[in-house]
Amino acid sequence: MISHLGEFWAANLLRLLGLVALLAWIMVFRDIGLDRRGVVAGALLAYSSLVIVLPSSDCLLHETWAATLMALALAYNNAGGG
Repeated sequence: MISHLGEFWAANLLRLLGLVALLAWIMVFRDIGLDRRGVVAGALLAYSSLVIVLPSSDCLLHETWAATLMALALAYNNAGGG
């Protein structure tokens, strides 16, 4: 996939997936009834795990893709989608 997209577009796709995962976790935190501080704290914790998507060279590592997709899947599952 990366060879077809190129490193630039693959890195941006990975960043987009990371942003979607972070927003999904924010929605999960709001849905479980956390107050504003709890949502911000949870978002910071989720961001600290997803910060690996920021360097463009990390899009070449399969671990980065796997971690981002797992974070997105877990948020989807916790939101009642799975």
